[in-house]
Amino acid sequence: MRHLTPTRLLLEILMSCFSTWWAAGVLTDLAAGKDPTYWVGIDNSGVILSYLLLFASVIHVIGVRVNGRWVGSPYLRVLAMLIGAGAFLFLAYHGRGSTAFHTYSFISLLYVLGLVSSFADIRAQLVLRRAWNKS
Repeated sequence: MRHLTPTRLLLEILMSCFSTWWAAGVLTDLAAGKDPTYWVGIDNSGVILSYLLLFASVIHVIGVRVNGRWVGSPYLRVLAMLIGAGAFLFLAYHGRGSTAFHTYSFISLLYVLGLVSSFADIRAQLVLRRAWNKS
């Protein structure tokens, strides 16, 4: 029961890689004494967002890797997409009036597309389960 098409799979993997790259870059800068997210105006926002995105990336990779072999895999993907979209929407909101708004809004849109894809997999799974229970 694999509903994740190769194109959607590639998009989701790229988003997970981007989140990991972004989080690693921010944590590296923070370790060097620079805060690339100072413009957000919230103390430790870089640390919080980085660890949140790393967590989302890990559960997303698990969800994509076991997709279809475990009933809960689409739910892991939904959780990861929600965290990613929320984190980058947060950055977009605080970046109003600058290019950060446009950049992070676009990334959030990609996460929302992945979220729609994950919900489609959950819906297909529920339809198949209902059909299976009727027979």
